[in-house]
Amino acid sequence: MKMIFTLKMTVDLAMIIVLHCLSGYHLFGNRAHEILGILFFVLFLIHNGLNARQYRFLLRGRGAYPIVRTAVIALLWVCIAADAGSALVIARDTVPQGWSLPGAVAFILRRLYSDLFLLSEFKFMNFGESPFRFFADSICMMILFAVLGWGLKKGTERLPAFGTKPSPQKNS
Repeated sequence: MKMIFTLKMTVDLAMIIVLHCLSGYHLFGNRAHEILGILFFVLFLIHNGLNARQYRFLLRGRGAYPIVRTAVIALLWVCIAADAGSALVIARDTVPQGWSLPGAVAFILRRLYSDLFLLSEFKFMNFGESPFRFFADSICMMILFAVLGWGLKKGTERLPAFGTKPSPQKNS
């Protein structure tokens, strides 16, 4: 228990130091800023992983406080995810050019969401498109949805209602 507390404090201290260094963009330059941003995101995930037990208490309590607390934490996750996603798109020193989440980009540029949600009446094909580009986009989207599905599976396995552990059976 003491080791976990020490690890939590170390991660929190590292987050504070990295956050202050991120604020000094003009002192360190773009490459260091991108590397520190990635480090901060990883530390944020570790921090939340170490404090995951607290999430089960989010909606407990009376009045508006539990709802407000849960909403603030949910919005914080949305902000961190949007920040990390937008940083990956504009990163130029640490992330290879053209990487910018290719599966998501292909999904949006090809407007496949309109097909998925039946928002369009017709499907227009681009017969002049390069077969290489078509298959590259398809593979990137396949990888994107495979990773999202795997992450969703792993995330829901930890929830008691979706756990994969067999329930204890009664002796008859």
